[in-house]
Amino acid sequence: MAQANSKFTKINGADLEYWDIGSGPPLLFIHGGMGAECVKILREPGLTSRYRLIHFQRRGYGGSSCPEMPVSFAQQSADCQALLEVLGVPMVDVVGQSYGGAISLQFALDAPQMVRSLTVIEPPIPSVIFSSEDFAALGQQAGELYQRGQPNEAVELFGKAVIGEQDWGAFAQEWLETWVGDAEILFESDLPALAPWVFDRAAASRITQPVLNLRGVTTPEVFEAVWETIPRWIPQARSQVIQDASHCVLQMNPAGAARAIIDHLSDQ
Repeated sequence: MAQANSKFTKINGADLEYWDIGSGPPLLFIHGGMGAECVKILREPGLTSRYRLIHFQRRGYGGSSCPEMPVSFAQQSADCQALLEVLGVPMVDVVGQSYGGAISLQFALDAPQMVRSLTVIEPPIPSVIFSSEDFAALGQQAGELYQRGQPNEAVELFGKAVIGEQDWGAFAQEWLETWVGDAEILFESDLPALAPWVFDRAAASRITQPVLNLRGVTTPEVFEAVWETIPRWIPQARSQVIQDASHCVLQMNPAGAARAIIDHLSDQ
């Protein structure tokens, strides 16, 4: 799943691996709980022929360092801002999947002048996902397995909760090894930082940019609830379902996601 031609820059005390591909209006991708999950969509001809594609490995993923864990949402947002400043990009359209979608929302709150539009793909809004007792319990069990030194079992349990039982087998064949490789940063940083993150209706009301709200057609109910919540909190959000995909839309149907993103940006 490696992407060639990566570069490195030091930002806010960390070494970040990033890609800056093509030319045109800049489009920033923020990945979720797997560092390689944007690789396929970065190869979509409809995007590569139109846009300058910027993607980076968040702290602890891929070749990026992580001096301290957990990494707060404020720090994740600050890294987005600093990278764009290094690249000389004053404003960008942002695409964030899962945890990356949550970061993109925080980025839009912290630096609204830098965010032209948002595409969010099932961001794990804490008040929504943790209201599901079953999902919260599975997340806790997965964390306990990881702490007992069973990362494979932890990721499999967590993955089934996130992807859904019906889609897990095919997804795991391609992505389980990558996800297990990222287990440390997932369980030691991302998940601990998620619970205290506050994004509610009041925060959402401050987002004024155009928003595309995507979900996979077979995503678990907990993330369908997130998808339904976003337009209630962000009235200008336009919602769309991507076929042939569950939670990890960018891996499962990159062509469908690319078409939706291109249509969204063409409307701006």
